[in-house]
Amino acid sequence: MDRRLHAVQDRLAEQCAQTFKTVQGSVSAVTSYFQKDVPLKHETDHESLLQRAFALQYNGKKMKKLEKEYTVIRKEEQEEQVEIRKLRNENRLLKQRVENLEKESETLANRLIEGQVLNAQYAEESYQLKRENNSLKKQLEDLDCMFKNTQIDTDQTENIHTSDFIVTSNHNEVEVLRETVNRLSTENRRLQSTPNSEIAALHEELTLVKMRDAEAQVNLNELRQRIADLNREWQLHDSLCKTARETDNSPRDDTYDLIAHELISLKMREAQTDCDNKLLSQKIMDIETQKQVLHNQIKRQDEESQRIRLELDECRIRENELRIQLVELKNQMNDGLLRQKEDSMMLRIREAESTQTIGDLRQKIAELEVQNQELITRGQIMDDTNFQDKFAELQDEVMDLRLIQSLQRRQSLSTDPLTRLDYEESEDESFPSSPLTLSNPGSHCLSSSLNIHSNSFTEPNHLRQSTSSSAIDHGKAPNPTSSTELSSSHPSSSLSTD
Repeated sequence: MDRRLHAVQDRLAEQCAQTFKTVQGSVSAVTSYFQKDVPLKHETDHESLLQRAFALQYNGKKMKKLEKEYTVIRKEEQEEQVEIRKLRNENRLLKQRVENLEKESETLANRLIEGQVLNAQYAEESYQLKRENNSLKKQLEDLDCMFKNTQIDTDQTENIHTSDFIVTSNHNEVEVLRETVNRLSTENRRLQSTPNSEIAALHEELTLVKMRDAEAQVNLNELRQRIADLNREWQLHDSLCKTARETDNSPRDDTYDLIAHELISLKMREAQTDCDNKLLSQKIMDIETQKQVLHNQIKRQDEESQRIRLELDECRIRENELRIQLVELKNQMNDGLLRQKEDSMMLRIREAESTQTIGDLRQKIAELEVQNQELITRGQIMDDTNFQDKFAELQDEVMDLRLIQSLQRRQSLSTDPLTRLDYEESEDESFPSSPLTLSNPGSHCLSSSLNIHSNSFTEPNHLRQSTSSSAIDHGKAPNPTSSTELSSSHPSSSLSTD
């Protein structure tokens, strides 16, 4: 496959080089001809250039043929490129597969080596512990014998103190040795009882291999015994034949010899079949051991998978609980946002209502001032004495209305502390500082004219803010007579402040 790929690549490279050379040569020749030769020939005679251009002809069949050849070559190149891509993909996949197999083989070899090393280490440790245990047992027996001897000696000797000291020392040594024996025995039991899964698997494989070797050794011994029996029978038969030939020189029937040879051949065949049966049984045993090992591996993998499934189920349950908590938190956040939006909307509605009421009241004040100006211009105002009385009454009514307006504003803005500052500023601008009485009608006219000009500059925005609620407020307004009196009284108050 690699050779084929290299051959296709070489062929494509040669074709590309040839086509590049031909195209480069033809293009250079054409460009040099058009840059050098053509201008010199046709500088004076332009008509010859045009005639040659008109007389230029080309062979259509040849061009079609060349086009077909080009398309065929192009298709072949595309097919070759497709094949090359396929071969490259196959080569890449094979390389990846080889690398994966090499990695798997390396990991398996490393695991096998590690398992063998661990098994050897544990075997050495167990062997050392057994040796230490045996040596300590021997020392214990020796010490027991020494202790018995010392007891006999203490009974016979007269030095009681020295014998007591020896006995106590022996007792201490015996206790120490017993403790060490107990410790080593517990360590040995622990090592034998709690092996790892890999060590257990290797131990099982080792026991199976030992059993298989033992069976093979038994079979080999049986075959050796059978071969020895056959050799012995053959030697016996051979010796009998030789003695019979030496003693009996006369010709006789060879039936006995034939029967003996057939018997020996049958025994040889039987031995051969036994050997084949042993080999087959050995193979069957190998297969059974492999089956047992694989069964144990599958069992351990099933236990591991069950454990992982249980962990996965626990993780899923935990994930569902966390998701439920997250959904509850999101719902709480959404409820809080909705409440916040509702509160903000209520505040905006209250602000709009308060601004609307303020605009309506200012519009009423402007209308009353306009009516006052009309009354002044028409000369409908009475003499000074009656006017001052009416002015006082109207001033009281205006103060009452302004107090009602201020109370309404405070009630509407009591829940909204943000617009309280604007309310106080607008209140300071709208109310006069101290009302004063007028002395003559000329000053009254001057004050009314000044107040109309000032209100025309300060109140245009409030005149534009009249809505459908102004009709309701107009229903609550005083009668026309009081409005005219109020309009007549208001400019005097503005003049008094000036």
